[in-house]
Amino acid sequence: MLERLTTKKHTLARLRASVNGEHLKGFAASLFAAAYSRRSRIRYVNAAAHVGIWRKRAGIALEQIDEVVVRRFLDHLPRCRCQQSTCDQERDSRTGVNQFLKYLRQHRIISANAGARQPAIVDEFCAWMRSYRGLADSTLRLYAPIVAEFVEREGERPENYDASGVRTFVLRRARLC
Repeated sequence: MLERLTTKKHTLARLRASVNGEHLKGFAASLFAAAYSRRSRIRYVNAAAHVGIWRKRAGIALEQIDEVVVRRFLDHLPRCRCQQSTCDQERDSRTGVNQFLKYLRQHRIISANAGARQPAIVDEFCAWMRSYRGLADSTLRLYAPIVAEFVEREGERPENYDASGVRTFVLRRARLC
């Protein structure tokens, strides 16, 4: 099915070698069946391959992909330096990765759950930032997954946080972008 996307041997090799390679053939077939344009099919499959490159680098298993992971991937796009990725427009990457997530769920490759509810402390952080710092909901939607990731790693007890731990987390996460 990938051969119907492109005749370029290097592109086919790149797609097949992707961490998500075993699922790209079925994903491409689903895009054909849904009558997506040739351009959209190519870009969406490239986005699915790109998220594989990124998740391997970030140490994220396929089974862990959910909306939070997709947001993290999309956050990295403006600063992307992933080797072997294409430079498709962010809109195409967003749509392609969301379609890939939908495909993985429909075919029971990953859990159909929409991801775990974020910890209450993250909701409290967002409420505080909104009230006291005047942050917009759109900004908080970007911050919340990062804060949730921090809380997942460091625990829900703020009294255990210190500047060194926060700095280490931020620097480690910045390297993944």
